[in-house]
Amino acid sequence: MGWVFFLKDTSMITPTGGPIPDCGLFIAFEGLDGSGKSTQAALLFKELSDNRPLKPKLLKEPTEGPIGQFIRQSNGFRLDPKEEIKLFVQDRSIDLEENIIPALNEGRTVIIDRYILSNVAYQGALCSPKEVLEANQNFLWPHLTFILEIDVLTGLSRAKKRGPLQTAFENAPYLDKVKAIYDAFDGPGLIRLNAKLPIEEIFTSITFHVRKLLTD
Repeated sequence: MGWVFFLKDTSMITPTGGPIPDCGLFIAFEGLDGSGKSTQAALLFKELSDNRPLKPKLLKEPTEGPIGQFIRQSNGFRLDPKEEIKLFVQDRSIDLEENIIPALNEGRTVIIDRYILSNVAYQGALCSPKEVLEANQNFLWPHLTFILEIDVLTGLSRAKKRGPLQTAFENAPYLDKVKAIYDAFDGPGLIRLNAKLPIEEIFTSITFHVRKLLTD
């Protein structure tokens, strides 16, 4: 079957693409910068790497491909929102074809640091979230999506500790809009986690949900 994601205050959008392959598990990590999503994705990858049958694969968006690198290099300034949407969709389409779907078909567990919901939240904050969802509706949706929730100022404070903020995405008024879109998401397999909790406590919740899905 297909998967459904929608914004609570808009009409539901049902992806029309094919079903998620039955033999692999697809997990996405979403959230504002500074939420710790990359840390948790890496921890889960390490945890699952000890289980050889799962053969986890860790990916991120934007990807390391030519389009993904162009998006990363443009982070110091903003492209036209509609152009950004097209670039993210193109980058994601290639990633699905070359990495995600082949890995799932091999029975591997794919863990991705940012996926469609980041695209909807960050680009949708400048145009229409529904428009971004519609541009992605033919793509596969994860079995599980973890949204690590954190307030904007705490997220920015954490991000600054990694070094100077150098992207056009990292300013509070804009991120308030991004967070509001994240807060509006609903759908199957979506798990919200308090990103202010200790790393180990968050990870315990993540492994609980992943193991539950693996044993169902």
